Amino acid sequence: QGACGTKAILRVGEIHRSKWNAFFRQYIADRLPEKVKDDYHDFRQRGEFGGKGAASQRKKRRSSQGGEQRKSKRAKQDASTSALLLTAGQVSALEHVFFASPAVLQQESDAEDAKAQASLGDASSFSASISTELSKSFGPERVSSTLMDGTKVSTRSTTSKTESTANQKSWFERLRDLKVYKISHGTAVCTPAINEKLYHWRLRQRKRYHLTLNRLPQLRSEESQAVLNGRNEDRSWLLTVPEMKGVYSLSSTPMTTIKPRNFAFSSTDGWSISFIREEDVS
Repeated sequence: QGACGTKAILRVGEIHRSKWNAFFRQYIADRLPEKVKDDYHDFRQRGEFGGKGAASQRKKRRSSQGGEQRKSKRAKQDASTSALLLTAGQVSALEHVFFASPAVLQQESDAEDAKAQASLGDASSFSASISTELSKSFGPERVSSTLMDGTKVSTRSTTSKTESTANQKSWFERLRDLKVYKISHGTAVCTPAINEKLYHWRLRQRKRYHLTLNRLPQLRSEESQAVLNGRNEDRSWLLTVPEMKGVYSLSSTPMTTIKPRNFAFSSTDGWSISFIREEDVS
């Protein structure tokens, strides 16, 4: 009876311990302060509370956890910031629109239009020659029907593509709009009353411009650092550093090895990391 009684007591104790552990994990563990958790852990491991080394061990564990969390947060902030960096081509193009005069931009625009018109003329003449050769082989009616069908398909495809990208202009398309604005109004510092979207876009691009030059100083051009004779308000506006906060902060050290990446990051582990919107990187 003694042996059976001992086994029964041990079995009852085992059942109660498993119930307590399940109850503790489900209802208590997540609500305990860190210090109580550490003491409970020490008690379960060594059968004692506190002790001389307990406080130092807790401090060491917290310091280690805090260091890892800070590194993780810093890495995520750097990733968010790198998504805003401009490429070398974008920096040069942005500087050109703000540094050049409206007359120079107008001349470039006229040259581009003439080149596009010439290319269109070459394409039309090539299409006409192809149509003539096909007419000789298959007859004009059949060739005309085939070309019309192809035109319908092409138009349908173009319309679908235009609708899907109507509100998603690329960065260089936005810059071209700013260039047209400067040619028309004599300045690239557009106002919200005339074009609100372009106004907010140029504000973001100045922040991205200075963020890029801070992180990638090798992209600084000689023209941006040269002393200019006379007034150029557009150039002065672009080179004036605005208020830089959040992901645009200039407090970090230059990252000469980092490359701009086109992605956005959203924090899921509780850290407050600014989300990069699509329009910020367009």
